[in-house]
Amino acid sequence: MMIIIFAAIGYRGFYYPSLRQKITYNTFCQLEITGADGPASAKLILGLYALQQSAYELNFGTDAYPVNHLLSQRSQNKVPYPYVLQGNNGMQQIAGSLDRWSHNFYRLQLDFESPLSGYARQDNFFLTLEVQNKLPQNLVDCLVYYKGRFVFVDDILANRPQVLKLSLAKLKETEIFNDHEAENIMRHLDGRDAAAFLRSAQMNLTEDLLYNVHKKYQSRDDRIILLGWMQAGLVQPKFVPFDPPAAGLTMVSWQLPVEAIL
Repeated sequence: MMIIIFAAIGYRGFYYPSLRQKITYNTFCQLEITGADGPASAKLILGLYALQQSAYELNFGTDAYPVNHLLSQRSQNKVPYPYVLQGNNGMQQIAGSLDRWSHNFYRLQLDFESPLSGYARQDNFFLTLEVQNKLPQNLVDCLVYYKGRFVFVDDILANRPQVLKLSLAKLKETEIFNDHEAENIMRHLDGRDAAAFLRSAQMNLTEDLLYNVHKKYQSRDDRIILLGWMQAGLVQPKFVPFDPPAAGLTMVSWQLPVEAIL
């Protein structure tokens, strides 16, 4: 699904103003965190788009992420455009070439220390979430799932301790997640002023994500799930010899135990 989204966005809006560039790219990262202090794992898709016939080289620094090529099921190509994946001076490097208006997609697997830390506590009146966001940007359009219900919460600000309080009385007034609630959440997201990349990803991915979370955690009153979006990529590849325009997006899912305070 994300490859289809990439291809649709890759040649519209963001890239048409950059036609003088030879190559543009975007990244989408699905970041999953378990527990108060991690660990964190992520799957990242990198899409390269050639606006002119071009050769390219890129590397990911000294981090040796596992990389493999992806082909969209709707692609007419049965094999990727030529590329070589190699190690060079301790860096993982991709070198390849693309024809005009062609593209290649790569998937990376990342494991690292959690960029979110904190705790969740419930007393008789409130669910309190304290969070420290070490990501480079804010998490926006955040949802908390607790006791079968989704509620929107404030943006999670970068590099600043933050405390969120959810009234349990108001939470009970919210419907248990169902088709009607899914429609309300999607309408809310669609009505926000958002960049094209974020809006397209949310409209294509959020509904399935909500149902998956509800199916997995609806019987777990001792867990909350925080969902949020960062309008930046977790990995910034370095291109040689040019620096192409790019867009990045990270979707975060954080599963956190709830401590009961009597």
